[in-house]
Amino acid sequence: METDPNAPKPVFIYGAGALARLLTASFKATGTFETAGFIVDEGYKQGDVLLGLPVLGFDTFLDRYGGKGERVLVSVGYRRMRARKSIFEKLKRAGCSLPNYFFAGARVNPETEIGEGNVFCDGVIVDSFTRIGNNNFLRSNTYISHDTVVGDHNYFAPGCTFSGNCTIKDLCFFGVGSKVIDDLTIEDETFLSAGSTLLQNSEPCSQYIGYPAKKIREHRESGIIVKR
Repeated sequence: METDPNAPKPVFIYGAGALARLLTASFKATGTFETAGFIVDEGYKQGDVLLGLPVLGFDTFLDRYGGKGERVLVSVGYRRMRARKSIFEKLKRAGCSLPNYFFAGARVNPETEIGEGNVFCDGVIVDSFTRIGNNNFLRSNTYISHDTVVGDHNYFAPGCTFSGNCTIKDLCFFGVGSKVIDDLTIEDETFLSAGSTLLQNSEPCSQYIGYPAKKIREHRESGIIVKR
């Protein structure tokens, strides 16, 4: 039997929290994907069903689907940013496909170079001559201006703004409404707190807060941990 090429494609979501529910709701609106189920690390499994769909421990998922090229989107890790990278890498080792997903209201320049496993929420704008790496999560109303390069495994909370010609490296966290002026380099594991404006290049593994944003601590051992 031939399948309908326009039918929603099944995708698993790694995670079972608020972002997983957000993605599932958006899938219903866009019709691009449909949630096949949720994956969690074995120690975080709190139930077998979420939103009427199965919740699988990662080992169970591997037993059933490992090596079959199943589509997976990562919706966890911003509270412990290094988890975003480790989950992405183990899914790649398992032979999973990590598609990009665009909410209906995202506006991404069609010539943008994009890797895999990225999520662009409603209101996101990505300008011309930009490059986006892998496994980045861009929440609503984030603006990436022209000629900016984004690395891998970054999380952009709602309403972030980046002026042109910036370089954003890997594993960074940008809080709600944070801003970066043009021509800056944002080093690996930079944590820019909510509402802050960065006016100078950042240092690796450092947290910044305020206007202008000032360095307040380092997190070289732990990586970025966002507390409730």
